[in-house]
Amino acid sequence: MYNILPRHIRRSAQTCIIVLSVCAHLAAQAAATTPTSSTPAPSTAATVGSGIGTMVKSAITAAFPGVGTILNLIFGSNAQPNARKTQSEAKTALNDPTNQATLKTTAQDQAKPYITPATQIADELAVVEKFASASAQANQNLITMQTLLSVSPQPINLLSRLKEEWGLAGDILSPLFAKDIDTQIPKIRDPAIQVMLLQIHGANTTVSGRIASRMKATKLEDIDLPGLKDLVVALTGLLSGAQTMAAAELNILQQDLAALAVWANGKAMGEESPIRPDQTLLDFAGKQVTAARAVTDRVRE
Repeated sequence: MYNILPRHIRRSAQTCIIVLSVCAHLAAQAAATTPTSSTPAPSTAATVGSGIGTMVKSAITAAFPGVGTILNLIFGSNAQPNARKTQSEAKTALNDPTNQATLKTTAQDQAKPYITPATQIADELAVVEKFASASAQANQNLITMQTLLSVSPQPINLLSRLKEEWGLAGDILSPLFAKDIDTQIPKIRDPAIQVMLLQIHGANTTVSGRIASRMKATKLEDIDLPGLKDLVVALTGLLSGAQTMAAAELNILQQDLAALAVWANGKAMGEESPIRPDQTLLDFAGKQVTAARAVTDRVRE
């Protein structure tokens, strides 16, 4: 399964990043150009926990200039109630570049507060990408280690080759073992995915630490090779679980984008149901954590 997931994640991320990059750009503009004192407070629909679809919908709704704004551009804010203009004059007023610029500015200013929270989702996607990318890359080295530990007869340079592969994998995985990673994981919206990633992070640290300890040996005979193989297999499974968690989080974002597309085409009916991660993905990751803990309990230092 882990050989399939990276491709799925990359395909999902491409769609998500396109949308999020636009939203993050608008959010940056909002932060740079809109004073907080004059920014209208966004509705509860634009809070940090909202999905990208809700934010875009709210922004689009808020961005449409009111009838009053258009009438003021045509007749002037101080026009008399009985003021009249011909259709041609009104059309000319609306097509005036200055008036068009005013309408555009008004729409952008009204939309910015609703798009700003999208920067939080951009941060969330960065955490997901960190787990998915590192896991996919390191798994290649770990699979090579499994192969080296399984072949018979053993290669003459087995120890040096194991150390080389682990050195590469360890460097790739180091961001996942960083001290601050447990403060980044809470940026993930769904609590179930948060908990699972924290569990994977904790188990990864334990399993990889034991592998690193064994790789310090100067002689091959000083290493319990069957035990080392069990640890490598366990870590490979955990990294597959991390990729699955990334897929679960991107699955939420994909559903939200799909809901946005349906809404944009006028097919939405009634209230939207809350979007939740695929339970199958959560279950798979949970099994990887359980299996890895069983190995660490069995393999002695």
